[in-house]
Amino acid sequence: MKRTLLCLFFIFLLVGCGEVQTTEVNSLEAPKVDRRSPELKFVEDEMDNLIRSASSLVDVTWENIAESMDNYQFGTLSTESIISDLELAKDQYNYKITEIRSFDAPSELEFSAAATVHINNALETLAKAIQGKIDVIDYMMVVVESGEGISQQTIDDIEGKLVLPNGLIQLAAKEYGLALENVR
Repeated sequence: MKRTLLCLFFIFLLVGCGEVQTTEVNSLEAPKVDRRSPELKFVEDEMDNLIRSASSLVDVTWENIAESMDNYQFGTLSTESIISDLELAKDQYNYKITEIRSFDAPSELEFSAAATVHINNALETLAKAIQGKIDVIDYMMVVVESGEGISQQTIDDIEGKLVLPNGLIQLAAKEYGLALENVR
């Protein structure tokens, strides 16, 4: 009986030690190392954040503008309110353009010539796309201030004026992808 108890105690001791060792080994896992080059890290982290925030701002703001225009068209929003909404959107877009145009890589980063071209093209194209949206907002403000209402022709004109900025947004995304491909 003593032998059986000693064997069981020894087995429990071994099993317990095995669990402790497993736990200790798991807690000693090596920390994850970011093996990306500083240039790639900058583009994937900093530039990507800027582009995503600009795209999000453009999408959300444009949805708000469309909703405000619908409300104005159906008489549930006053002229002053729609003008205020449009001016707010312009201010947000202008701020984002300023942020994009002031975005610079740290001087210690060394990009290939191709990567530099694509980075600059992506940022400038995105700024132009947002400026195109501002131009459409200016047109919408003129329409609203004229007091003539929003006709189907006006809607068609707005949609036509949006083709270029929307295309530029797609081009900016393509340039960003090319920048990623050319970063060391």
